[in-house]
Amino acid sequence: MSRSIKQAVWGAAILAISLVFIMQFRPGAQLQGMGADAGAEPTCAVEVERRCIVTQSDFVTAFRLVASGNLEDDSRREMVRQLVLEGLIQRWLLVEDAFRLGIAVSEDDVTRGLSRGFVRVSLPADHEDDMLAYQLGLSQPDGAARAIAVKDPKSEKFDYERYKKWVQRVSGKTLKDFREFASNEELAARMRALIRSRVRVAEADARAEFAVSSAKLVADYIPLSRDFYQRRADASNDAVTKWATENAKELDEAFATRKEEFAPSCRKARHLLVRVDDSGDKAAATKKAREKIDAAKKRIEKGDDFADVARTLSEDAQSASVGGALGCFAAGKLARPNTARAVDDAAFAVEKGKLSEVVESTFGLHLVTVDAILDGEAAEKEGRSQIARERYLKAEGERLAASAAKEIATAVKGGKTLAQALDEHLSGLTPKVDADAEADRPQLTTSSEFSLAGPPFPGVENPLAAAGALFALEVGGVPADPIKTYTGYAVAQVKEKKALDEKDWLDKRETLLDSLRRDRERDALVRYLHTLREKYAKSITYTTKDEGKKKSGKGEAPKGQEPPASPAEPPGGP
Repeated sequence: MSRSIKQAVWGAAILAISLVFIMQFRPGAQLQGMGADAGAEPTCAVEVERRCIVTQSDFVTAFRLVASGNLEDDSRREMVRQLVLEGLIQRWLLVEDAFRLGIAVSEDDVTRGLSRGFVRVSLPADHEDDMLAYQLGLSQPDGAARAIAVKDPKSEKFDYERYKKWVQRVSGKTLKDFREFASNEELAARMRALIRSRVRVAEADARAEFAVSSAKLVADYIPLSRDFYQRRADASNDAVTKWATENAKELDEAFATRKEEFAPSCRKARHLLVRVDDSGDKAAATKKAREKIDAAKKRIEKGDDFADVARTLSEDAQSASVGGALGCFAAGKLARPNTARAVDDAAFAVEKGKLSEVVESTFGLHLVTVDAILDGEAAEKEGRSQIARERYLKAEGERLAASAAKEIATAVKGGKTLAQALDEHLSGLTPKVDADAEADRPQLTTSSEFSLAGPPFPGVENPLAAAGALFALEVGGVPADPIKTYTGYAVAQVKEKKALDEKDWLDKRETLLDSLRRDRERDALVRYLHTLREKYAKSITYTTKDEGKKKSGKGEAPKGQEPPASPAEPPGGP
């Protein structure tokens, strides 16, 4: 069959279908199969300044089309409700603007769409291509649509009787109202297509984005832990008192939230920890730990100072350097690292100045002693002093880590290698760095290969900003500002840079152009709709069918009483 004959046959088919629709919808025609609400005034679902822009009937129909089945999960059902309402509001905005621009769809356009076996349905512009739309089976090449059972299964031709029954049983509308629904959807779709058609994507833009996303970088970096520098802070009482005076308000607020840790009384305790290495033979490791802690216990019982023994033997990195001091704490309030409830209980079981028996926790074996028991004002004073010291040391550790990062970066910019700058910095620290005992000591590390999306290395607080700062540099460059990490700061230097792979670009060119075009088309539509909303619908009112209550604003739509969604194919067939 020639192309001209095919076009003539198709045109005749469309004309025949149109005549059926026109006869059905002619003025005064007797409509068959109308719903229970036939003849009743439409209930409004959404209003703008007392003007109904979304009828309850349209909302019910759209909800059924989008859901296409029962939604048992309440949160998912509510999500679909929100999508449907926002989609219908956006449809109204587009239709309203189409009238302003003189854009329309013909009866043939509507008929042609329905005869294909699809009904368009409006989703919010930023949801048309997301995963939920795919899961609901709505995404089509030219917009969201739902397949409807209007074709004869044998001939695959449009069957008006099947169409009529589908509308009556599934849409919840009369034939005339459903056609108007479909007409508005076609017009909104035409507006979307017009807006998208104005988007142009230059190959240079896609290439530039690909260059950014495909470029890889390797960096040398030095993490600088605030805890490491906290151990090198001036911990004198004068320094703590000065900080407390300058930060009295912060100290008052902190004590108010932690007062119960010291009231009504608290005990100043120390502990000594020997860990049990259970990675191998647990019995042998326990025996070894027991021998070590028994030796420590004998030294203390013979007169050695508990604090001195703890400094040399305790394996609690947090407290060993301060003689095992745990601070002053109320019963059940011990919250220091590497301790457990067994230590808390031992502190409140032993007499002041006495030594506990060996106690066991999940961390290992402990010895505990109590230096003082404080009540009332004395406990509060000690609590304030303890909190002030903690806050001061934390702030000072932060300051020193940031200062170290700047010092090392400056040395690198002055011509030293990162390794040389680090060695020079560490040599000037007091106390000297213990390479065996200080696991958080600064060390030069090389990152894995990373992209602009980052992160450049583990622990970075703002990966995108850090990666961006490094990608802006040439090989050997160091960012102007230290990189903030969750544990302190880091100094980084660009070591290697891999540019765009030309072959990779050519292989992915068409896909990338298409992806970029779709992204920009969506962005253009979202911006256009935002402008329309500012123009036509600054204040939107949602209403419910049953209660007739109104809630104004741009926020969440209230829960209504929409009928349960029906399947796209009527039960039992037409």
